[in-house]
Amino acid sequence: MKTYCLPGLGTDHRVFQNLIPQLPVTEVVYLDFKEELLPKSGGIEDYALVLSKEIAKDIDYNPDEPILLLGLSLGGFVAVELHKLLPNSRLILISTIKSKRERPFVLNLGRRLPLYNLVPTWFSRNMVPLISRWMRVTDKEGYHLYRQMLKGWSGKTFRWARRAAVNWRNENPPEQVLHIHGTRDHIFPHKHIKIEHYIQGGSHYMVMDRAKEIAALIKPTLANKINT
Repeated sequence: MKTYCLPGLGTDHRVFQNLIPQLPVTEVVYLDFKEELLPKSGGIEDYALVLSKEIAKDIDYNPDEPILLLGLSLGGFVAVELHKLLPNSRLILISTIKSKRERPFVLNLGRRLPLYNLVPTWFSRNMVPLISRWMRVTDKEGYHLYRQMLKGWSGKTFRWARRAAVNWRNENPPEQVLHIHGTRDHIFPHKHIKIEHYIQGGSHYMVMDRAKEIAALIKPTLANKINT
């Protein structure tokens, strides 16, 4: 099954580097956020529509064959919307939310009081040490990788992503989804979320430092989806 990986805000395909090699997938496409694909107006739903058209352009894409959408953090928002547009898609979410009911306080506050518009993107990049601690990035290698990924984001992409995240208000969570979340995720606290599998002590960074445990949860579901 062809696998499409969607990273989160401030990250790119490298955030999956510890997880993907442990999964039984052979053909992987990384859907990094790209400035040229961002809708001039609109949010997550509009971006997912753009991506669905990009996927359809792939000469190897067959709408009658199943594909896997693996969404992380903000990429999970996009994956949920893509799942609606691609009927044969299978959905796996990591460290994210599925609907507005699971939104944390900070996103609800941002929608009512959009102070994030006053924060310049250069300041956000300089806040990497603080953000890294919040995400529970404890190793030096992870810190440098996160800093490199964040530098790859243009100011326009970063501003769009912040606005889109705050304004995404999906009403209906997907019915068939494997959702994996950490109990120490401070970006999306688990107490607000209906989750199938918890990683005890897992943080928002767990796709990097708890990849083996995440893969162990995905493999049985993935094998079942491939065979059905």
